[in-house]
Amino acid sequence: MRFNVTMKVALVTACLFLWMTPVKAANVKLAAINGEINNSDVTAELWGDRKSGNYTDKLIIFLKDERGNLLAAYEPSITGGYGCFLNFVSVDGKNDQVLVAVGRGNWQADTDFRIVDFSDLAQIREIFTDTDNSGVVQRVWFSENELIIDMINGEGNSIGLTPEQVQNITSTERDPICGGIFSLTACDLDHDGSDELLTVQKISAAGRELADVGTVWKMDNDKWQQGGYAVLVTGGIKNNTINDGAEGVGYTVIPRKIVFGGGEATYPLIAYYNDAELQNRLNEILKQEYNAYLQEFYLGEADMAFNVLVANKNMLSIQFISGKDIFIHHNLHIDPTTGRKIKLSDLLDTKQPDLIKLLNLLNANKNVQITTPLPDEWCIDGDKLLLFQTINGKEEISGFALGNLHKFIKSRKFMKSKS
Repeated sequence: MRFNVTMKVALVTACLFLWMTPVKAANVKLAAINGEINNSDVTAELWGDRKSGNYTDKLIIFLKDERGNLLAAYEPSITGGYGCFLNFVSVDGKNDQVLVAVGRGNWQADTDFRIVDFSDLAQIREIFTDTDNSGVVQRVWFSENELIIDMINGEGNSIGLTPEQVQNITSTERDPICGGIFSLTACDLDHDGSDELLTVQKISAAGRELADVGTVWKMDNDKWQQGGYAVLVTGGIKNNTINDGAEGVGYTVIPRKIVFGGGEATYPLIAYYNDAELQNRLNEILKQEYNAYLQEFYLGEADMAFNVLVANKNMLSIQFISGKDIFIHHNLHIDPTTGRKIKLSDLLDTKQPDLIKLLNLLNANKNVQITTPLPDEWCIDGDKLLLFQTINGKEEISGFALGNLHKFIKSRKFMKSKS
């Protein structure tokens, strides 16, 4: 039964008793955020019982005032899951609400999203529900080489597929399937003071992804209006890791995708198993790095993607990609245990003059001259070091086998790729 006491006094008393009760070792804080509700500073915390395999159930949200006093508790209508997040949103333009996100499996699985309204502590309620989380796709099926998608409003879409996409799918007589919401992003698209929800659902058949369905949700008089439908055909590139999540040591990189206005953008979030504060810190660092590219996407100027190049206990290396026909790359390297940014000088002894000589000797890109200081943009891709420079308005990349630079390597702990 959902934890939602109707009388405010009884609610606070009951929650305070619960909070003061000794907590079992398996009970952990999964996420926490600071914000405002009813013009007062508050903290929302998501707690749950951690099981084997990092699955967590018995989820409960605690709302506290700025002094840490318990104001309310609410049990969201989510059975349990992985990779938990909290965020403050405002979908009505009047109050702030708590957005809860709990993954149903690894980073490839759908996510349970709920929005909880705490504006009236005597009537805490979900305004984005389990039913809403089922999405807007009512039915999908094949008609020869076409994928037919029916929306809940009766609108239909016909998507032509290539022979490669339908090969070994229709012959199996397995119908395509569409899951619930895979990704949700809150953003005030029309700048009216209230957030829209940008959701994505995946359509697949025989284990192969076929298309993404993007939808814009708008709250109007306490009811959701859906529109802005966009369908993006996906798949077809073998061994492509662009926009894939990754499993690190004690953390997971989770993609959040937006399909809107004829384009797509995918950005990463980091979920930690046992450190809500570190999770917030690293996600804020990520946001600072990719936010400008995301704003360009909202304006229709560029698409956005990311690629996890390294994810181990010592380094998380993520490459952001932005553009339409011509793409630029921005590389972020952080210590996943502290959030400290990792510089190229942490990897190589960049003060040695012989390093510059060797790099110029090995450099196969004739448009680039390696000088000091070395470029700020760099990454490790497999067994290579890549340096990025902008020459005459064009991005130039120089690649070097790490084995040829062994004399100058200060630490090899950063060189293992995915954990």
